[in-house]
Amino acid sequence: MKLKKSFIWLLLFLLVFLSACGEQRIESKIPDVNTNTNIVLEIVDDTLSPSGVVIKMTNYTDENLWYGEGFTLEESINEKWYVVPYQGTDGHNVPAIGYILNANQTDEKEITWTYPYGTLSEGTYRLILSFGVEDSGRKYNSAVEFSIE
Repeated sequence: MKLKKSFIWLLLFLLVFLSACGEQRIESKIPDVNTNTNIVLEIVDDTLSPSGVVIKMTNYTDENLWYGEGFTLEESINEKWYVVPYQGTDGHNVPAIGYILNANQTDEKEITWTYPYGTLSEGTYRLILSFGVEDSGRKYNSAVEFSIE
């Protein structure tokens, strides 16, 4: 009987320990965001929800920029940025579609993050989009911060 109780406690401990391991966050590996202040991301009024947002992208440069469907979500925890983990185990596939944000132009992009991130809980987040300068190889990461309450 004592062995059976010990075994049950061991299983319970392992279950709690392993479930805590799955919640471990990875610190952001994107060191530089908003280094080009002429590429601006803003949240369109009344579009932010726990499942998505509409972003206004403004290119104040004299160069055309390209961007794709991909984006990164990070959460601020104790003044550090951590990657929001994907929900599920099948990873995340991004369609290989490219868009052009012309020089001195503005465009809007609707972003739904329920796949792959799920619905966001309360917290402070940032959404990061990558922009490339056409035919130059230069790349910029632009971010917009927001809070879910």
